[in-house]
Amino acid sequence: MCPMDVSAAEREITEPDSDVRAELHQEFIQRFQHLRSSAQIEHHPEFENFRNAIERSLQTPEVYSCPRTSTPLSRNFVRMACWNIERGTHYDRIVDQLRTHPVLSDHDVLLVTEVDHGMARSGNRHVTQDLAQAMNCHGVFAPSHLNFDMGNGPEAHRTQGKNTVALQGHALFSKFPLKDIELVPLPEPKDLMNGKDERQYGHENALVATLETPQGELHVAANHLSARSSRKQRVEQMKCILKALKKRKGPALIGGDWNTHTYNSHTFSHMLLGGLHRCLCGINKTLCEFYPGPDLFFEKKLFQTLKDHGFAHESFNVPNATTVHYNFMEPEKIIHMKDWLPDWALKIFLKAMKRFDGKASLKLDWFAGRELHASNPRIIFDLPKGEKRISDHDPIMVDIRPIQRGNA
Repeated sequence: MCPMDVSAAEREITEPDSDVRAELHQEFIQRFQHLRSSAQIEHHPEFENFRNAIERSLQTPEVYSCPRTSTPLSRNFVRMACWNIERGTHYDRIVDQLRTHPVLSDHDVLLVTEVDHGMARSGNRHVTQDLAQAMNCHGVFAPSHLNFDMGNGPEAHRTQGKNTVALQGHALFSKFPLKDIELVPLPEPKDLMNGKDERQYGHENALVATLETPQGELHVAANHLSARSSRKQRVEQMKCILKALKKRKGPALIGGDWNTHTYNSHTFSHMLLGGLHRCLCGINKTLCEFYPGPDLFFEKKLFQTLKDHGFAHESFNVPNATTVHYNFMEPEKIIHMKDWLPDWALKIFLKAMKRFDGKASLKLDWFAGRELHASNPRIIFDLPKGEKRISDHDPIMVDIRPIQRGNA
């Protein structure tokens, strides 16, 4: 399923009627709510009544123009930011940080993963549209999944109300004009309809666009590699994005949550074997070397694939630093881990983590660039953590400019 050119009609600026979309999605969910796999839905005799409309809904980017005249900062580089905002559930605090944080607020382009549109957990707001308005910039929403449920286990239990449009996807925000917007479908490693909770229909889409910056055209891709995947499957997803960017000549940047957690999490047995292997290697080595440096150890193939396609990552990211921080002793984390591990394995894991107070940090968020000079990579470490968090990911930033011909 990779990659696919989007027709001119699909690349047009679109602002679909949310009420019409919500009605379509709710009818679809209600009709197939009892089914437990995407294959069962697609083989149902009534699926053909929905196929074209649902495919359009999940494969059409929504583009929002700058609501007011805005002049980008005059400088010889583009300041990029990337942030998994955990679907926008703490929207007001996200907006506040994007406006007032002394470092994060000073960005030209923001790539965002995990964005809701019409989910009760985030107030049924259209997070992308609202953020574009609040930041006074161009915005694009790339839908990926239609949610049949309220969210994951802990999230679903505390969420009030009902979903409306029920979409989750990714977004791009830019102070510069956008063109040639397309969605690149990524092969879905696991059928997300066949789960305990947060059943989702659809597949991941990478959002690709060309920005018209003062330094020339810049191609960007916002992507989220699947969490429940093997390392090989993450590589295959990245190859789809690289294939799409190969058609666009010149400077290019990829940024997002690549889920480089070092595990083969496609099946429980592989996940369990991976955990046992980390234990044998030593918890200290795992926490201090494997998790902060996935590009040096378990995820080397992913970064070699990027290099083979002309994309560097070393100077674009803070070395040996992490972007996601967990306290596995928190009740909500324990509930969430029960989706991944049986009780006996969970007990062994928690016992091993006790000497570290249950805390572990991983490096999941990355930039990689082609024909670009990178400087000043940063991770925004000072946002609230734990139960008071705004998101479970730290934002990352980097300054980029095109490499001039003849210069390194």
